[in-house]
Formats: sequence, C-alpha cells, structure tokens
Amino acid sequence: MSLRESIGGLDADMRVVLHPWETYLAGLDVPIHFIHGKEDQITRLQVIERLAQSLPQARLNVLENRGNLTWWRDVGQILTSTLGT
Repeated sequence: MSLRESIGGLDADMRVVLHPWETYLAGLDVPIHFIHGKEDQITRLQVIERLAQSLPQARLNVLENRGNLTWWRDVGQILTSTLGT
C-alpha cells in the first residue's frame, strides 16, 4: 500500500482495499482473467471464485499447489493461459 506522500493517499488506498472489488470491475467492458493459486492463504480461493462468478466477462484459472505470489513462479504458464498461445 502506498501513502502517495499524504494521509489522503492512505485514505484513497484503504477505500479501494475495503470496498467490494465487484464495484470497480463491473463497469469494465473487457475480458477479465483471474489466475489464482489454490493454496493462497492471503486471499482465499472462495473470494476469487465469488468475484469471478459475479462478473459475466470474467474467467478464472486456478493453479494447483500454488499459493500467494503464483505469478512469480509460474509466469510462463500464466502468460500462455492469458494470451491463449
């Protein structure tokens, strides 16, 4: 989280973190691709599943035996999955 050099930045960041993500994503008219590690203990899979189900333009890829920072370990698989190549 960034303070953006003021308490106002912290306030803005906290509003984003604490506000339901669906509110921000629902207005997008582009495909949304969630990639989530099944073993993530920071953001539970159920949260991402519910979010993806609430957005008609979303799809979800769940990576087995992966937790947080999945993108770091599996960047090749993620790019392939996202780009469809």
